[in-house]
Amino acid sequence: MTQSSARVAAGLLAWASPLAACGPVGPVVVAPPRAFPSAAAASTTPAPAEAPWRDGAACPTDRALRCQDATTALQCQAGHVAVVPCRGPTGCRAGDHEDAQCDDDVAIEGDRCQLTSIGESHACTTDFTRVVECKNGERFVVRSTCRGPAGCTVTGRRISCDETIADVGDPCQPTGADDYSCSSDGKSETRCDAASATVVHSQDCRGPRACGVDHDTVRCDVTVAREGEACRPEGLVACAEDGKVELACSPQQQWAKKRACPRRGCSVSPDGRTFVCK
Repeated sequence: MTQSSARVAAGLLAWASPLAACGPVGPVVVAPPRAFPSAAAASTTPAPAEAPWRDGAACPTDRALRCQDATTALQCQAGHVAVVPCRGPTGCRAGDHEDAQCDDDVAIEGDRCQLTSIGESHACTTDFTRVVECKNGERFVVRSTCRGPAGCTVTGRRISCDETIADVGDPCQPTGADDYSCSSDGKSETRCDAASATVVHSQDCRGPRACGVDHDTVRCDVTVAREGEACRPEGLVACAEDGKVELACSPQQQWAKKRACPRRGCSVSPDGRTFVCK
């Protein structure tokens, strides 16, 4: 009931036809009640027009989402409207009033993201070579590089990143103890450093097979190594590059001289499992 309708109803409830007590004057004739306008006919005060949704305008309900066009949404974030790109394949789909759906599974670094109940969003970049992350409706930043052959993929609402190839300095997201990759030139093994969330050098792969990926497993050929360089694990053996010395991976995880091979030198079997030093 609007304010003007309430006033009409109050008038009806308060009205009565007063009859004067004039003694016996015969039948009392009561006039019919006066007709009052209905609530629909009563004058009403128009509701104030809703402020248009545009970037930066005030809005009352956080996370409310509307489509601006087929690839752009407007969302209420911290009391103000923000423009949110919807670069995913389904773009922006209108819903009931403020319940649109924005596909931001594909994004560009620097794009604003949606404010969600879980607080963060992940997406593939438009060239599908990186994963970007956005928290609390701020802007997407690069989280990981996806230099592996599968790149960055979107399957339903799942974002996957092939990090089997990564170069020193690339951003990365630590996932466990085996966060190893091959460098893009195939000459070294790299790993994701948990403290800095960046890719660092692990060891050189100087053997003939260099560094490669076999069924999602990174394999670094260290049958040939250089004294003083990093290695893992402790106790592993290799031949020096000149073939005259057998090396071993020390407790300090560095290649160190184990013994000289003066007669026939140091050699490795084709499968890389047998070393001969004579």
